[in-house]
Amino acid sequence: MIYQREGLFSPTECEEILALCTKLDDGKLEAGSKVARKSRVTFLDGNEHPAIARIDTTLRGVNERFYKFDVNARELVQLAEYRVGDEYAWHLDL
Repeated sequence: MIYQREGLFSPTECEEILALCTKLDDGKLEAGSKVARKSRVTFLDGNEHPAIARIDTTLRGVNERFYKFDVNARELVQLAEYRVGDEYAWHLDL
């Protein structure tokens, strides 16, 4: 299921969120001998910007409405940049 919410962020908020992403780290993930993901990543905390906190609130609402998972904790919001030659392959984050 894909959940889409129009107007969650204003164009200005999108620019502000992207401005928070100045420090991207190597996001290479290996699964055995294969590369499962090659990108640059950063993690954003809801304390950094109210729009990031709104992502968390929205995801919790979607979970409560559609999935009903027992979620006691969450990871920080991850933003990934894929450049030419980077990749994303099927994998499990365990």
